[in-house]
Amino acid sequence: MDTGFIAITLLAFGFVGWYGAGSLFNRYKSKKMLKTVAQHLKKYRGSKEVTPLGSSGFIIDMDKPTDKIKKLSLGIVLSKRELPINWIVDYIRGKRDTLTIKAVFNKKPGYDADIYRLDNYYGKILHKKVAKDRYRELGGVYLYPGDAIKKGKVKNAVRFMEREKGVWWISLKREGVHLIITANPRVVDNLGSIMRLIEDLS
Repeated sequence: MDTGFIAITLLAFGFVGWYGAGSLFNRYKSKKMLKTVAQHLKKYRGSKEVTPLGSSGFIIDMDKPTDKIKKLSLGIVLSKRELPINWIVDYIRGKRDTLTIKAVFNKKPGYDADIYRLDNYYGKILHKKVAKDRYRELGGVYLYPGDAIKKGKVKNAVRFMEREKGVWWISLKREGVHLIITANPRVVDNLGSIMRLIEDLS
C-alpha cells in the first residue's frame, strides 16, 4: 500500500480523534461551569436567557438583576481544543479560556478607569495602548489613569484584584457598556464575591 496514502489516512484519523476528544472535554467543562454559574446567579431577579456556544461555552443575559443594574451579560468562551492548529496558535498568542462579564448600570460612572494585569493576553494589549506617563502600578496591578485611585470604588476594585489573581481586567466607562470584566473562568467558584463587587461599582 502506498505510504503516502497511509500517512494521510492516519493524519485524518488523528484529526478526527483530536476533534472528538477536544469537543467532549470542552462540552464537559462548559456544562460544569454553567451549573456553578447558575447556582451563584439564583439570588438575582429578572429574566435569564442562556445561549449555548456549541461545545465552547455559553452566554447568560440578565435584565434588571438589581435595582442599580439595567443589564448584565456573563459569557464563558473556551479555547478551540477541538481544532489543534487553532488551539496551538491561540496558546502561543496567550489566549486562554475566558470569562467576560458586561454590565450597564442605571447610573453611569462619573469617570473612566482600567485596572489590569500583565500576565494575560488582554492586559498586554491594553498596556500597549495606554499613555505611559498616566498609568500607575499598584502591587502587580496596573491602573489607568493613575489618578482614578482617588475614587473610593476604584480603590475597592484595585484591592479586589490584588486578592483575586484570576481576574485579568476591570474596565469602567462613562458611556456605552459601563463595566467589563475579563478573567480566568476558574473564578466562577468565587462568582459571589465578583457579583458583590459589581453591585458596589454600580
